[in-house]
Amino acid sequence: MKLASFATALGQANRVGALLEAGNEPDVLVDLTAAYAAYLWDRGRDLAAADIARSRIPGDMRELIGLGPQRFESPKQALEYVRTRLANGGSIDELAGQGLVFMLSSVRFLPVVSRPGKVICAGVNYATHAAEAETANAVDRSGHPIGFAKFPSVLAGHEAAIYHPGINHQLDYEGELALVIGSTTRRISRERALDAVVGYTVFNDLSVRDVQFEEMKKGMLLLGKNFDGGGPLGPYLVTADEVPDPNALTLTTRVNGQTRQHASTADLIFDCGALIEYWSQLTLDPGDVIATGTPSGVGIFSDPPDQHLLKPGDVVEVEIDGLGVLRNRIEKPQVALV
Repeated sequence: MKLASFATALGQANRVGALLEAGNEPDVLVDLTAAYAAYLWDRGRDLAAADIARSRIPGDMRELIGLGPQRFESPKQALEYVRTRLANGGSIDELAGQGLVFMLSSVRFLPVVSRPGKVICAGVNYATHAAEAETANAVDRSGHPIGFAKFPSVLAGHEAAIYHPGINHQLDYEGELALVIGSTTRRISRERALDAVVGYTVFNDLSVRDVQFEEMKKGMLLLGKNFDGGGPLGPYLVTADEVPDPNALTLTTRVNGQTRQHASTADLIFDCGALIEYWSQLTLDPGDVIATGTPSGVGIFSDPPDQHLLKPGDVVEVEIDGLGVLRNRIEKPQVALV
């Protein structure tokens, strides 16, 4: 399944949806909780159908993941219920009128895991990126990954506006594969590590380079990676059963339609299993996110940098085969808030 976190309008409650590719009709998001309640009602006229649906398919992705190994049984039933309705002569318009499906253009995508407990990001995890950053000698393939943390509050959704941190700052993109932990995981081996993954998604580690590099001179890294909106995540969480090998996916980053990054996750220095093995020395919880690093082609190391760094009006897309396209537009800086 391709799952999404969404709301129907600003300020409305979070919902969990599943992408329904409807053939001759437009793709839609199935509101899994509403569809499951309808399924229960049609099956047995259960007056508690809505309450049961909310308990089995909560509106928060992290809560859904936390339900454990049976977490996707009810969502699959809800999705199949909608498919059956369509196969039996129902229409997208009819289901939309009942609040069971929503057009993609009518929803507000949220970070696919809106408030993970931890967002751990691998740094310098492609040899090509290490080379362009002139840090290749610092990468020890026999050692362990290096990384940093993003605050969950800086995550953004697909199609969310990202406000430039200021015209005097260097805003850059970093397209990445991210994995989402499905179970409490501690000190797991690399060989078993992917068993802990519930699904995969697309991430853009937006970075304020001038701030980042100044911090790194002092042996720290915080604000340069943690400005508001600096972590678009989504649009979908693709369940692990649909991703046979996360270490063999093609990643492409485009700015205004121009390809800037193009690489395979086969080029990761520390693959997905190795990253989980190392960071599971810290207990990983359901819903935690691990971003795997970015390949070469980032703006700051392109020639000339000023023409490749992001500016208001730019549209950034990160695409990973089978996972979808994460798209965001860079907007003018926001005014100060007191």
